[in-house]
Amino acid sequence: MDIGDGRQNQAVSIGEALAEARHRRGLTVAEVSHYTRVRESIIRAIERDDYLLSGSDTHARGDIRAIAVALGVNPDPLVAEFDETYASVPEDELKPTIPFGRSDRDGVFGRLKRRRVRWLPVLAVLVLVAAGFAVYHFVVAPGPSPAAAGSGRASAGGASRPAPSASPAAPALPPVSVTAFGPDGPADGDNPQLARLAIDRNPATAWLTDRYGTALFGATQAGTGLLLDLGKIVKISTAEVTLGPGGADFQMRVGNTPLRAAMRVVAIATNASGALGVRLTAPVDARYVLIWFTKLPPDSSGTFQARVDNISVQGSSS
Repeated sequence: MDIGDGRQNQAVSIGEALAEARHRRGLTVAEVSHYTRVRESIIRAIERDDYLLSGSDTHARGDIRAIAVALGVNPDPLVAEFDETYASVPEDELKPTIPFGRSDRDGVFGRLKRRRVRWLPVLAVLVLVAAGFAVYHFVVAPGPSPAAAGSGRASAGGASRPAPSASPAAPALPPVSVTAFGPDGPADGDNPQLARLAIDRNPATAWLTDRYGTALFGATQAGTGLLLDLGKIVKISTAEVTLGPGGADFQMRVGNTPLRAAMRVVAIATNASGALGVRLTAPVDARYVLIWFTKLPPDSSGTFQARVDNISVQGSSS
């Protein structure tokens, strides 16, 4: 079964695949529930391959898809496994078979097609919530800027979306410092001497992670990133992150203590590159912002490395 990172493992169940993906991205069940609007009890049950709480085969398929997309996992093999192993009626058998040469016009096929049209918007909303908006709506690029000239679109969850219409910009909140941040904090951050280049607003300079043998850090650590100290507790409403090419997965975490475990996730992005905007649905009070990479893009040398051209935070200091 393809669980989203290129591996094939027939022995891994649906629940095990989703649980492994969640742990790999450092997310709690509560955070996944917030991203997908799937109840925590249902997520825990699915991770145990128990689908009774979903209520029906159709709802179980929708829950599996929403959770998988939020975790960057291809949902199709998981749904196919559900149909083969657990479902009372496989998804394909819900589609009517029309005898050759008959149109069926407004018969069974016409009624089923109309019924499907009514629930398609619901599925579309689930996919958008899971893949595009994460906790506080991971939003699209604010348009071309000196740090990403000509970008105008952002890649989040593998899909591009047009930039939103112009709106009054929140005041910038300049960080007092930026620190390379590893699994043990500043002690093992990547290329600490380059960290300041991520906030200098110079498109010709950038912070780079170390090079790793695989996109998932060679299974040696959970991630790597940059910690911004805003000097005091402020109200954060938006942020902008400009990345190099290739597509990276990262989380934006905030908190008042510079410890990853004490900082909560307020946005996630998958397959992200170029100029990205993060717009929170409500301002968040915090002093520290952590951009935490959980998956790296390939580079030209055959290894994996992320590049951060610029990070900026906007909001209110009062």
